[in-house]
Amino acid sequence: MVGRPPALWSFMCVTWLGLAWMESIRWWEALSRAQSPRAVMLRSALLCQDALGETPATLDHLVHHTLHPHGLVATLEDLICEGWFSRAQATLLEEAILRQTASTGSWKADARGISKSTAR
Repeated sequence: MVGRPPALWSFMCVTWLGLAWMESIRWWEALSRAQSPRAVMLRSALLCQDALGETPATLDHLVHHTLHPHGLVATLEDLICEGWFSRAQATLLEEAILRQTASTGSWKADARGISKSTAR
């Protein structure tokens, strides 16, 4: 059984990306079972951050580097290759990511709100 997703993951998926709760759970389950290096790194970073606690500086780094749009899309592509998502399922998630991505490839300016809103 896969554990509950970290709070930052749920917040990012549901509040920032506008995904349904079950979509965020399905994505986390896929990440939790995946073996690709990107998926393992993303999962490990999120679990480590969750265990260590959140500060604005560490959350900002996580949101703008580990959870960078390009990396999330690349990880979704890995999840397709591993059979965790169909192309159609991944495309819906990628579209949610791209809606919040600036023309520079970074998160839109409002992404700074993710790290401020989730800091305890």
